[in-house]
Amino acid sequence: MGAEEALEFVDNLVFLKTGEHLDKTQRIILRHLWEDEKRTYQDIANSRGYTEAHLKAVGAELWHLLSKVIGVKVSKSTFQGVVQGFKTTQQSQQISQIPNLAGYDAKPQDLDSNFVGRDRQIADLHALVSRGAKVILIQGEGGVGKTTLARKYFKTQKFNFVLELWMATEIQNLTPVESVVEEWLRRYFNEEPGCDFGISLERLRRKLREQASKIGVFIDNLETALDKNGKILESRRPYVELLRLLADQDVHSVTLVTSRERLRESSVEVHLYPLEGLDDQAWRQFFSRRQINCDSTILSEMCKACGGNAKAMQILRGAILTDFSGDIHAYWRNLKKSFELCQRAIFNSEQNNFTQIKAKAISCMAELFREEGEFTRAIFHHSEAIEILDKIGAKSDLAEAYYQLALTHKKMGEIEQSRESFVQAIALFHEMQAPRQVEKVKTAMECFEK
Repeated sequence: MGAEEALEFVDNLVFLKTGEHLDKTQRIILRHLWEDEKRTYQDIANSRGYTEAHLKAVGAELWHLLSKVIGVKVSKSTFQGVVQGFKTTQQSQQISQIPNLAGYDAKPQDLDSNFVGRDRQIADLHALVSRGAKVILIQGEGGVGKTTLARKYFKTQKFNFVLELWMATEIQNLTPVESVVEEWLRRYFNEEPGCDFGISLERLRRKLREQASKIGVFIDNLETALDKNGKILESRRPYVELLRLLADQDVHSVTLVTSRERLRESSVEVHLYPLEGLDDQAWRQFFSRRQINCDSTILSEMCKACGGNAKAMQILRGAILTDFSGDIHAYWRNLKKSFELCQRAIFNSEQNNFTQIKAKAISCMAELFREEGEFTRAIFHHSEAIEILDKIGAKSDLAEAYYQLALTHKKMGEIEQSRESFVQAIALFHEMQAPRQVEKVKTAMECFEK
């Protein structure tokens, strides 16, 4: 079984049991380890631009999830053999006969315990589709829950199948739309693509018009393919033709697109649906499902500090359970000062978009943990901040975040890791032509290496 086949098999297992697909980072870990089970998290981190600490945290949760899904303990070193053995035993059975996931206490109608507070949004999307909307763009900041909402909509509305397109986070890695259409035709419609893109598009249009099935199309993270004016990049203009096809009123499909930015293509009829953060009631529901004491005052403060961001909610959940044994009061006493310090600093900054606020608040927490000697928690928060800032392209804050991570590794005595983060910070500050910042980082690095 090749890496792609294994990845698809595992993703299907997870989706059947939780209603959620594997996320991007989980896919990266599984693919790399399937290809070479001796690869380290550091190897993967170096090749994909993550930190080792972040991949270790994601990996730990992933092995726990797969252990629950498969019913056998799964680890980094055993997962390949376990998955191969499990598939062999299932080949003579229908996949739907796999036993229910006991550890999740999930009911068939509510398999995803991470999904809270979005009933109105599901109803809104349904209303738009009922009024004839063919392409709906769910717009919101990173971590607000756009992807989760789209997946949940397709699941609750019982689509027969969903054509998926996951946009890369780097422009140079965007899949040519011609390849996407060819894959859809072959995989879902048993149709060979045409000799050029125009013919392939027409064959896809015909299939979508003929189908009696309920078909969904999911395009995730479109912002990578957009320029600063909200138009599809010149080098990726064929994507416009695909979107025009999907907006055709005669096709039997519904397309949900997620993006941090608006799409502004006049030739494509797109219905915009802005998505905001969750309210504190949703936060209480989320935390209560994990047996965390839901002090209403504390949760309201946390929700407000994070703007209701769903990703921040999950990060906080993990820290409370892992570091404070579920004691939300102890956690908040330790971190309240961090939020207050970050909020005051950010209030005076010119960059006042919430995603950066969240990232800087998390980075601030990391610095305080470092000063307290809580290095594991510091590395965890550094990694989260860097991932967010990298995704939104906030180079100045990203450079500073790498610098702070280097200082933490420096304090821990980790020479190689510290040097790597210092070098990352210097490269980013060079790109921004910030000589004073470059000098600051170089001085810190030289002091460490003397």
